[in-house]
Amino acid sequence: MAIASFSLAKLSLLFFGVQDNLVPLFVFFSTVVSYNYIRLTRIKQIDSWFANWLNSNKTYLILLSIFSFLGCGYLMLQLKLQALFMLIPFAFLTAIYVIPPFISKKINLRNLPVVKIFIIAISWAGITVLFPLIQYDLFNDEILWLFLRRFLFVVVLTLPFDIRDVLYDSKSLMTLPIWLGVKKAKILGLVFLMLFLVIELFSIKTNHLWIDVFITVCLGSLLLKSSTDQHKYFSAFWVEGVPILWLGLYLIFA
Repeated sequence: MAIASFSLAKLSLLFFGVQDNLVPLFVFFSTVVSYNYIRLTRIKQIDSWFANWLNSNKTYLILLSIFSFLGCGYLMLQLKLQALFMLIPFAFLTAIYVIPPFISKKINLRNLPVVKIFIIAISWAGITVLFPLIQYDLFNDEILWLFLRRFLFVVVLTLPFDIRDVLYDSKSLMTLPIWLGVKKAKILGLVFLMLFLVIELFSIKTNHLWIDVFITVCLGSLLLKSSTDQHKYFSAFWVEGVPILWLGLYLIFA
C-alpha cells in the first residue's frame, strides 16, 4: 500500500515535470505509519486470515512503524509550511478513521455508513495530489481536475477490497458492496472509471495517453474479476499493483 501511495504521489509530480522524490518518500513513510495504526488498532475486529498474520508479525509492524515515523520526521524538516498545513485535514481524517477502543468503540469515521470509501479516496487524492504539488508551488486549476481524477481512480481501486470484505464486515458498516450489492457496486465503479478516463482524455497534456487508457482497462478488468471469495492476494497484490505499474510505465515510456 505504501509503494502504491508513493507511486501516485510520484505520478502527480511527473505530470508537471518534477522529478524530486522528497514528497513521494514522505508519503511512503506516512502511509506505513497510518495503515499500521489502522490495522493494529482494529486487529481484534478483523475476522480473516489477515488477523492471524497481523498477530504473528505485530512486533515487526511496530518496529517498521517506528522507523517510518522517524523517516517522516526527518523528511518533514525539508517540507514547506504551506504543504504541511495542507496535510492537517488528511492527518485528522486518518486519526479519527479508527479511534482506539479504549477511547471509543463507536465514534470513528470507518463506521459511518457508505462514506468510508469516499473518505479514503479524498484522503489519498489530497495526499498524492494537493500535498506534493503545493510543495512545489504548482497549485492551479489543472490540479483540481487532477484531484478529481485521482479521487475517482482511488474509489475504483478500493472497491475490490470492499468486495473482498463483504463476508467479514459488519452489515451495519454499509460499504458500497453491502449497500448496493456486489454487482451494482461494480457497475458504479465502472461509471466512475469511465468518468476518470473522460476527464483524463480532455485534460491531460501528454503524448502517452495510451498508458492511462491501458491502466484504466487493467483496473476495470480487476474490478470485474473481484469477488467475495477472491484469492487473499488478489486485491493485496494485483489491485494494489496497478498504481505501481502505472508509475513504471511512465518512467519507462514518458
